[in-house]
Amino acid sequence: MSSIKSIGFLGPWGSFSEEAANEAVKVLEIVGLNRVSIPGGNFSVISALRDRIVDSIVMAVENSITGIMTDNLRQLNDIGAKSLHAYINIPVIFCLMGLYQKFDPTIQTSVLGHEQAQKQCSKWLKDNPTVSFVICDSNSQAAQKAKLDVSASCLAPELCAEIYGLHIYQKGVQDTADNVTTFGIFIL
Repeated sequence: MSSIKSIGFLGPWGSFSEEAANEAVKVLEIVGLNRVSIPGGNFSVISALRDRIVDSIVMAVENSITGIMTDNLRQLNDIGAKSLHAYINIPVIFCLMGLYQKFDPTIQTSVLGHEQAQKQCSKWLKDNPTVSFVICDSNSQAAQKAKLDVSASCLAPELCAEIYGLHIYQKGVQDTADNVTTFGIFIL
């Protein structure tokens, strides 16, 4: 493991994957491990490992609500990635956030988030049928976009509100309070 100098995660900054990368640094006990934010979808992160842009990655492998993330595992298998058999459980607490002080569905007509946010916050979305859900590559990307669009809010980790200067309208909009995603650490 001493050859591992960098760990990639689905970015931008503020994602649940970043939280997992922060924990991976502790688990791997590698001083000076460089964390690398990789924009784009999950395949971008896997491609960064395949192309040796990073030495290792954290990747979501299972969620307590949506189950095993077979696409991620298949893509990891396709490039010959190996698990370090180190798994990190990250509590998934979604916050609804946006530019305004208060959520107003007549102004904020769209809610941005990763496809997993749509699945894991389905009750809130069903209870708010006037807003449309727009899929982004990551929840932190959704926060970046919501910062630039007055007609949008987003579902993202609380850290995104701080990083991108957004107001939290509601914390804990996920369907179950004990929602957890398990991330694996992978190398080639």
